[in-house]
Amino acid sequence: MNQNMDGKLQQKNISKVFPISREIAIEILIPFVLGVAAIIAHARFRTHLGIPGNQGLVFMALLLIARKTSKVKWSSLIFSAGVCSMLYIPFLGFTDPFVALVYLWPGIIFDLFYVPRPNWQFKIWFIAIIGGLSYSTIPASRLVLGIFTGIMHKSVMTGFGLTFLSFFVFGMIGSLLGFGTNFLIKKFFK
Repeated sequence: MNQNMDGKLQQKNISKVFPISREIAIEILIPFVLGVAAIIAHARFRTHLGIPGNQGLVFMALLLIARKTSKVKWSSLIFSAGVCSMLYIPFLGFTDPFVALVYLWPGIIFDLFYVPRPNWQFKIWFIAIIGGLSYSTIPASRLVLGIFTGIMHKSVMTGFGLTFLSFFVFGMIGSLLGFGTNFLIKKFFK
């Protein structure tokens, strides 16, 4: 306890130093947990369809739901932080030492280009394109890292153009799925 100038005791309260309300904590926690769920789903359900980027359906759907349900400005980046928090856990099977750099980019790019309230018709396609570009940063960053480190990921060794396009399409469709799911959830709870 501290003493004021008037001699009265003043109680210390750390919550005034870091005034984070429960609502803000939940707003931060939701995208983080959805990011954790996205990478666990990716690791657990490794569906090898022979098409690179097919995990973008779930990944980008959850990223978009995280973005739309949180009022925090950088919620997509928080989603990516949730993804990155799980990448070096041994039993998930990620062996690339640069995997966190790769999965950080979709959240950064989505937050940079996301516009909260344009025209509704325009917004759907704009979000889909942003989602596609965001998810396609994964093969782009793998290519750049491969050039600088000499460790080329197998997805970009088979042909960058087709891989980039595949990631873009799956990211776009996943974003549309996330947008539609968010719309249905809001409609259901109204």
